[in-house]
Amino acid sequence: MSVQGSNYPVPPFKAVLAKLVFGAQIGVIALILLGERAFAAIGTPVPDWFQRAQQNKLPLLMGVWFMGNALHNSMMQTGAFEVFYDGHQVFSKLQTGRLPSIDELLNGMSAIMAQNGR
Repeated sequence: MSVQGSNYPVPPFKAVLAKLVFGAQIGVIALILLGERAFAAIGTPVPDWFQRAQQNKLPLLMGVWFMGNALHNSMMQTGAFEVFYDGHQVFSKLQTGRLPSIDELLNGMSAIMAQNGR
């Protein structure tokens, strides 16, 4: 018997949201790094809040980086632990909300083997 692990696909809307979060994260980082030049390029006066934020550029960059990554990673997690044997589902954490016991896995596999005449 071989055991094979793989990623369970996230729903498409969560994947799109994760991409949007990543894009916003990169945009905010670029804005912080460009500083006043970004506002000058679009012909807008620099807001007071942005000038205050520029005084703490490094902590702000680190916060945006870590919070953006944490949010992105949480959107890409499914919490799935699905066990299949010979193409048949033995256990599903998505359905039960918990991890299986060894007995559940062995009994499920035995039932599938008996069903298939093995």
